[in-house]
Amino acid sequence: MIKTIALIKRRDDIGRDAFREHYEDTHAPLALTYIRSMRRYVRNHVVAELNEVAPGFDCATEFWYPDQAAIQEVFQLLAGPRGEAIRRDELTFMDKPRNVFFGVEERSVLGPPRDEPLGETRKILALVRRRPGDSRRRFLAEYESGALRALVESGDPPLRCTQNVVLPAETDAPYDCATLLWYRSDRGVPARLRGWSPDAARVVVLSVAEFETPSHELARESP
Repeated sequence: MIKTIALIKRRDDIGRDAFREHYEDTHAPLALTYIRSMRRYVRNHVVAELNEVAPGFDCATEFWYPDQAAIQEVFQLLAGPRGEAIRRDELTFMDKPRNVFFGVEERSVLGPPRDEPLGETRKILALVRRRPGDSRRRFLAEYESGALRALVESGDPPLRCTQNVVLPAETDAPYDCATLLWYRSDRGVPARLRGWSPDAARVVVLSVAEFETPSHELARESP
């Protein structure tokens, strides 16, 4: 399985609520009319900045594909005549030049697999970038054994945590990893996440609203 994350920016003349409504009610269903090769499709809409660092995007979308051939199929569709409707709709609510895509390797840190339901949760996204000159491998090892371990082993641990390490080939990616954490919705945001600041050049910590397309809707036939 191959996973990609896209950081999607709304147009400046569109509010965040209107952006989310259009993405969920119009764009995602439109895209799925044509794109049938995804195995999982999750949109994480920004709700709040928890460490007062502006993210520069409004939705972090997760895509899963079975293999590289499926990704190439999507690229070809989007670039061709059949992708015209999708491209046209993107311009109505996205600031496309500011969108960023990068491949990641996801692995579980804590809790059950993502296929297992957790009930009502509050999802947190942390994006982390190492300091210039730091070794990528050493940075990730220290982050995972230090700041991230402290979160998952705290007195108020998440129900689930996954670590998404940006692939080494993605040299232009703005971050080195994307950490996802799920907490019980009735407990609020843990205090330690507000102002959380691992030793890094840039850390963005966000509360996000998760919207996942059910698997049976990904399995429909293409027109």
